[in-house]
Parts: sequence; structure tokens; C-alpha cells
Amino acid sequence: MGTSRDRQVAGSHYRLSAMQPWDIIDAWGLNFWQGNIIKYVLRAPYKGGVEDFEKAKHYLEFLIENYDRLFPKSTTNNKKNLQPTKGRRRKKL
Repeated sequence: MGTSRDRQVAGSHYRLSAMQPWDIIDAWGLNFWQGNIIKYVLRAPYKGGVEDFEKAKHYLEFLIENYDRLFPKSTTNNKKNLQPTKGRRRKKL
């Protein structure tokens, strides 16, 4: 049967590139809103077009409006937080 990475349940547009959005989300330890931005931007040309970019924009607007709550000042400008974790999850904020 293989692993979840070996098969795709619907959404064949995700298999068009070498790296699926969830690989990027996992490698960078992104939160829900950041992950959805990545997902919608990467799939837009293959599935939803402008509507997917609008969805990504909606999640980005939420991040901007809630930045101080979601990203405490202690993590701002910390270069260590900007590096991918190579498959390991970063510490939760």
C-alpha cells in the first residue's frame, strides 16, 4: 500500500511538482495560516486560479491582523527561526 507520501487522495495537481506543499510546510514548521498560503499559491496555476490566490490573500490578511499574537516579539528577527528544519517540526510558539 505504501505511505501517505506515495499516494494522493484527490488533488492530483499536488503531484505536478517534485515537492508537495505539505513537505514545505513540514520542513519550515509553518503554522496553519502560513501553510494554507503556501498550499493555495502553489496550486493556483493548476486548480483554482485567481480564486486560490484570493484564498491565500485572505490567510495572509489574517496573519497581518494577528501578527503580534501569532509571532511574539521574542521570535522576531531571529535568523534561526528563518531556516528550514529539514523535516523536523520547529518548537511551537
